[in-house]
Amino acid sequence: MAERLTLKELQDAYKKEAKRADQRMRELERRSNDPQYKAALDWSYARAQDDLSALFGENVTRFDRKINDRRKLNKAMASVKAFLNSDTSTIGKGKALRGIGETQGIVEMYDKRAIAFNDWIAKNTKTDFQFTTEQFQDFVQNQKYQKMRQKYGSDVILQRVSNRMKNKNNIIRMIQKEQHRAKNKITDRMVYNRILREIEDKGFSAAEDLL
Repeated sequence: MAERLTLKELQDAYKKEAKRADQRMRELERRSNDPQYKAALDWSYARAQDDLSALFGENVTRFDRKINDRRKLNKAMASVKAFLNSDTSTIGKGKALRGIGETQGIVEMYDKRAIAFNDWIAKNTKTDFQFTTEQFQDFVQNQKYQKMRQKYGSDVILQRVSNRMKNKNNIIRMIQKEQHRAKNKITDRMVYNRILREIEDKGFSAAEDLL
């Protein structure tokens, strides 16, 4: 049986891991200012902040602090390790869409989700549309999507969007007419917003008529 650590040894071990966790949280906060990573403060970061509030109080946002109670220290160590071991505690380095191996960060998580959804599109719809990782990440962070997925579920919405994207040029022409923009000024985000607006305004039965 492993020898039990003294309180001082446990505090030293905790301090080392807490500093690593705090450094990751600061990096996530910094990167969340980039629109590409605006969801960086969701997932493991949000869970860590909830743990910190439960352990130390509402205004505490970092793990690195002295804890003299062994039971509380063990709880804090468990929270730190859970955060550090989470895929979404780092942005990640980004890899090719295929052959990414294990998820290692937020970028890789989006890679993996995009692959899974594209495979589902290929098997279950009549469109050949496929999300790039960047398109998928941008779409799932869309505020309209975030609101609507609570009501309809993400799979249903993404299926409709993928079907509508096969007529992307028609949607672009609608936006051009509505907003008096040149074609090259219309982004994928604007196209997604237009599709989501159709679903939001007309419901899924009407949206299906447009497929």
